[in-house]
Amino acid sequence: MFGIYRYLLALTVMHGHLVWFLSGQVNWVGWYAVWAFFVLSGYLMTRVLHETYGYSPRGTLLFAGNRVLRIYPTYWVAALLGLAILAAYPDSEWFGSFLVPDSASSWTRNFSILGMLGERRTLVPPAWSLHMELLFYGVIALGLSRTRNLSALWIVGATALTALILAGHPPRTNRLGSLLLTSFPFALGSSLFFVRRALPRWTLAVVPLYFVHAFLAGTLWTDVLEEGLYTSTILSALCVWVLAEAKPSQRLAKWDQYLGDLSYPFFLIHAQAAYTLASWQPELRSLPSLWLPTTLLTSHVLASGMHAAVEVPLERWRGRVRKRAVENKRAG
Repeated sequence: MFGIYRYLLALTVMHGHLVWFLSGQVNWVGWYAVWAFFVLSGYLMTRVLHETYGYSPRGTLLFAGNRVLRIYPTYWVAALLGLAILAAYPDSEWFGSFLVPDSASSWTRNFSILGMLGERRTLVPPAWSLHMELLFYGVIALGLSRTRNLSALWIVGATALTALILAGHPPRTNRLGSLLLTSFPFALGSSLFFVRRALPRWTLAVVPLYFVHAFLAGTLWTDVLEEGLYTSTILSALCVWVLAEAKPSQRLAKWDQYLGDLSYPFFLIHAQAAYTLASWQPELRSLPSLWLPTTLLTSHVLASGMHAAVEVPLERWRGRVRKRAVENKRAG
């Protein structure tokens, strides 16, 4: 039951971006949500490898193929939309790194996603987080989550490494995109696969608690990117734990599926939608109470179109890959 949760995380990322675009200050709420996505990915990738693909060479290749089908086509559509938007409204200096690539290497990174961490010209602003996702998909598929013991060693090592790095007081903005520090949320999510079980319904209260903490972290913690970030990450792990085996009602399951389907294209396109609206009607930048709902509506329309035009047709191909993976796993 992760669809609604993923959608709420995507909304939180959008909120963080809009606050940043309005104030010029990086907002921690969106970063918390990105790390919550990392925890969720660590769990889900470990689960599908154990239950569907297996860790054989063929299983790993089928897993990689389905990840490509899941990530890249929708991303490329978002990138093309970003390019069209920048062609129509090229003055994007106020909008961070949302810029047309200006070199062959920049175009390559934007096309492949790999190397987008730190890229200063991007057609899809959240692409840096996909770079991290892809790297850790590889780490997980290569076997770091293959057994309970390996996963335990990973989480212990990632925790120790995190403590060691933070003891050196690294720059605050380097903490979110550090490959070594980002190992922690993925390891945490991976370890949850081995302890998952059905929990009482009252434990679902941790989900709203996660979001309340995220928005109040600035008043709760001295350093929102240290105490606040790691408290948020632990709370997000608890969310994954309680949602993993939760059984929704039939009506809630339909909403969970619908909003979960929208979450990835929404995550990819919301920043471009916000930029387009504020470029078309510049006064929106001084009217956040209007800019936010307008961006929300536009992002939903675009995400729905991307899902229907790209993801639904590809789901047939992804289903075939999963079927082959199951057959391969049984044969092995």
